[in-house]
Amino acid sequence: MTRRRRVDLPVILAVVLMGLPGCGNDDASPKTDSGQPATGAGAGANTNEPGDGRSAPANAADALSAVVEGFQQNRPDAIWEFLPAGHQREINELAREFAIRMDPELWQQTAEVIRNSTGLLKTRKQSILSHPALSESEWAADGILSKKWDGFAALLATVANGELADLKQMQTFDGREFFARFDADSLAQLQDLSILLSDDNPFSMLRDMIDGASIRVIEETGDTATVEIEPKNGEPRTFEFSRVEGKWLPKSWAEGLLDDVRQAKARFDVELAPGVLAEKKKLAMPYLADAQQILDALQNAKTDEAFHTVMTERIIKPALLLGASAGETAPVDLAAKPGDVVRIIITRELTAAEIDQIADILLSGSGADRELTDDIADGKTLFVVSPVKDVAAFAKAITIGKVTRVDLKTRTITVEVPEE
Repeated sequence: MTRRRRVDLPVILAVVLMGLPGCGNDDASPKTDSGQPATGAGAGANTNEPGDGRSAPANAADALSAVVEGFQQNRPDAIWEFLPAGHQREINELAREFAIRMDPELWQQTAEVIRNSTGLLKTRKQSILSHPALSESEWAADGILSKKWDGFAALLATVANGELADLKQMQTFDGREFFARFDADSLAQLQDLSILLSDDNPFSMLRDMIDGASIRVIEETGDTATVEIEPKNGEPRTFEFSRVEGKWLPKSWAEGLLDDVRQAKARFDVELAPGVLAEKKKLAMPYLADAQQILDALQNAKTDEAFHTVMTERIIKPALLLGASAGETAPVDLAAKPGDVVRIIITRELTAAEIDQIADILLSGSGADRELTDDIADGKTLFVVSPVKDVAAFAKAITIGKVTRVDLKTRTITVEVPEE
């Protein structure tokens, strides 16, 4: 049996799209170790669609250079071309499936909160950046956060007001077309996101590559390679690559990106199942309304001190608590099916000790390798258990309290648990 914490509505779409490498507009070209442009770069260097006349890059250095040069030539679809065909297909399917399954009203309200947030990022920039949580961060020390802030805000506004905010448009989402619509300003904003990438990601050195850093393969064996990037002024760093479907990807992406997308699709079967989503909507709509009230309170704060108080009490502290819970999240079992999942709603908010005790009871004596996640929202405690074939039999076996309702259609069991 396995115990897991719960993560709420999927956000993998934003993670996937924002996490891809972006480049800006610059005149410098990435160089190989010979000082010449990498051989695979430029127009016609890198693609995933069959029959378009382009060939895959010859090596991992060429793959990096093709992305950089593509953006220098205002070809934002170079981001998309970097990915293997299988990755492209899975990401497209992920976006489209999300759009089909998601509740339109819930998504509209979510998008509205995001749009209003982008407005706050612009109008209260200094109030936000002067908060100790940001002003004392490592990014603030060298002025990066302040310099890149406007770009971040503008890029978020671009995405929030684009097709990702419209479920009907997202039902026909195409990654190549999505990136191709980015203009020069959006590309520069997308480039700024590179500072958020981990040090083991070669695109964390995006600025250096744009400025002409040398990029060379120092070792290649079969479908693995090591690439060295040496800035004009700085120490060289090495990165591991793997070849997937003829395309060279950073090793972490080759091993994890596609699985992350598939994990998200598996979560849709649980999180966006009709009955589950309907319940989520009931819980989420008040929170979205509260989020709008928080945005209004921040916008109307008369002083930075008042702004910081609202930011600390209503955003940072809850976020820290949420992060502590989300950090315990484990991947979804890809073999799980929607019909195997049962939801147990406890009509009050349990203590941590009670949650642990009840979780053990729900998982014990099942004779099967079951998994469980838990969450607290709107004064209730939610357990999700799988696999459970017979909901009625499972409900009869519950001894943690009084079962007040069993909904076989939504596979939901409501239980009253007396306070200790």
